[in-house]
Amino acid sequence: MPGRGPEHQPPAHSGAEHPHQSPVPRNPGALPPPNPSGHQPSGHGKDAQHPDDKDGKNGDEKPKKGKHKLEESPEERAAKRRAMRERSDQVASEPYSGDRAKGSTPYEQRQPGDGTHEHYTMQSDGSQSTLRRTNDVRQVNLEPVIDHLNHWAKPADGDHPKPPLLHAIDESAKGPITKERLAEILPGFGSMKQSEQLATVGAIARMSHQFHDAHAVENSGGSYLHSRHDPKSGDPVDPAPQARAYGVRQNVTGHGDEPNSAALGKEQRKFNALWRNVVGKPSKSDDPDVQASAARLRPDFSGKNYAVLEVQKTNHDGSTETHYVIDSSVPANNFDKAPDHSEPVLGEAFRKMDAENPGVYKSIAMYTEYEPCGSKTDPASANCSYYLSHEFERPAGADRTQYHDVPHDQRDNLPNRTNSTTVYYAAGYRYGDLSPHEVERIRDSVGEENTEKAIKEAKQQAKMRREEDMHRARGEMLRIWMQVASS
Repeated sequence: MPGRGPEHQPPAHSGAEHPHQSPVPRNPGALPPPNPSGHQPSGHGKDAQHPDDKDGKNGDEKPKKGKHKLEESPEERAAKRRAMRERSDQVASEPYSGDRAKGSTPYEQRQPGDGTHEHYTMQSDGSQSTLRRTNDVRQVNLEPVIDHLNHWAKPADGDHPKPPLLHAIDESAKGPITKERLAEILPGFGSMKQSEQLATVGAIARMSHQFHDAHAVENSGGSYLHSRHDPKSGDPVDPAPQARAYGVRQNVTGHGDEPNSAALGKEQRKFNALWRNVVGKPSKSDDPDVQASAARLRPDFSGKNYAVLEVQKTNHDGSTETHYVIDSSVPANNFDKAPDHSEPVLGEAFRKMDAENPGVYKSIAMYTEYEPCGSKTDPASANCSYYLSHEFERPAGADRTQYHDVPHDQRDNLPNRTNSTTVYYAAGYRYGDLSPHEVERIRDSVGEENTEKAIKEAKQQAKMRREEDMHRARGEMLRIWMQVASS
């Protein structure tokens, strides 16, 4: 495919290097050029600002070190660790629920832009509300997606027993796969809702570095850079602890067994064996071909946000085909890749491609696991809602304006257009205010003098709940990965 080339050699990591560490691949990009002589557009611009990976820092790491930590007593530190373990056990013991993750507007319905939409009693902030006025924003239920993926992870009938999901992953070794081709490989994919199709593509990218790389933004670093890494060796590490704990426990209870230490230990050993055989051993092989095969089923179930852009390509004969561009948020790194959130990573790559091939590509819809962050995100310079409402569909040739460069009195202004890209998401991502009704309920419950503290605690609880929703969703993807890896 045009655009493929020699792998990009990364600069050295700090600390000891693994002797068989793979280089950061030079991604082929997600879309074919309009003609054989065309060239593949490259990644996102240097104007990226923010290294936040949505929830990559939440729930999968040890408590941060800092001055405040030195002031804690041993008892306080022990209590925090105990609370983290208890929370982890709670997340693992309860299955994913679409009913729980749903916001105040029913799934698949356009959400209001008047600030009244809620997730766990938290309202959309100013930028998130503006996005709902400029774009059609809807939430997708992941339960049907998980059900389909589970079905495709099972062996097929007839003369070709390979699971359809593995068939799709293997075909991605040849390059990106169109929506039309996926409908041929995955029975029922073509009849899924658009939002469910996009979420499916994002989930497969989490299960396979190879699939991710086949559809990734060129020069973004691809799956290797975007996955979890050991801070010393730089090697990609196994799936995030919370997803693993969830997958192990839910597999045990799914078999009808009591989740005691013996049953959990047995399932954990099964996961460890799969990881060693499918990913660990191949990645450390001296044979480059064997080492490269580890990408086939190397997953990433970390807390970074994955996003998918659906793009329609018009061919010379007037026919159309639909492609997917996939990437996750770009974390802080040593590879000279500008950190950014997943939405502008996809958006700026598409704009570059569109500028180089006018009239060939059209942005149809974007799916992001977490809803686009807003003006109350810390720091607000990330503000993917502002990017999607004001910057993604800005006039051709116009420079990108960062949210923090916009005068305060102009930040809520609407652009002079109605945007065409539909935005779908799976889980809420709020840092704004509680609804007036919830504030009043808290005030009546605890009294005026305790209201401020109780509101702060309620916001923290809301944040934890939406993190738990995605922990469980990623855990379900890990369970599906175990099925495919066992086939």
